[in-house]
Amino acid sequence: MMLERAQALKESAEDLHKLTDVQESIRQYTTRQEQLQAVKGQVQGASLAWSTLRAAGLVANEALPASVDAALRNVAFVHRGAQVDAGTLIKNDFSVALRNVKKASDDLTFAAREAWETYLASIEPPVPAPVLAVFERQAGLAPAASALRQVYQLHDQLRRTFPVTAEQAHKAKGLATEYDRLGADLVGTHLPPGVVTFLQAVVQGQANLAALTPEVWAWLQEHGFLPAFTVRLQ
Repeated sequence: MMLERAQALKESAEDLHKLTDVQESIRQYTTRQEQLQAVKGQVQGASLAWSTLRAAGLVANEALPASVDAALRNVAFVHRGAQVDAGTLIKNDFSVALRNVKKASDDLTFAAREAWETYLASIEPPVPAPVLAVFERQAGLAPAASALRQVYQLHDQLRRTFPVTAEQAHKAKGLATEYDRLGADLVGTHLPPGVVTFLQAVVQGQANLAALTPEVWAWLQEHGFLPAFTVRLQ
């Protein structure tokens, strides 16, 4: 009788141990699956960001970096293996592989963001933003200045946007053309440096006759700005 009870207790303990092992396996599987899905999403997101910029012609027309391409293939391989044999996610230690894949994803995201910011920084508005306020106060130039202001605002909005959609990348691609078109309608493609300096001083209330060089005078006269300025005697 005692031997039977002992055997029963032993079997119960073994069953409990097996149940504990099963629970631990389920926990490990769930954790690994969540990690895999998270990394897969990161890599796909980074790849999409890069591909969007490339399709718009904002980065070199080249394939994904080799490390990222390999990371995508590794994630797909593990995912297919897990579908065939769920135990794959438990039997193997993917910690190192997952770290490598995440690093590749982070590197690509950084490269895409840097390419986006560099492209936008390379686009120079035809008129500095503070100077645009001077044009907006001129009745004849106000409509053109207002249209240019909208492009400024779009440029600033895109600077603060990442990742970007295909539509946003397309808008960024057209910024330079819009600046050239509206800038030419307003005052020509680019202002002479001396005029920029003078108008910035006007905006700040610090303009003086010394800044009113012959070049600046001629430009102001040509574009009908002279009547807008008065000389204040100190």
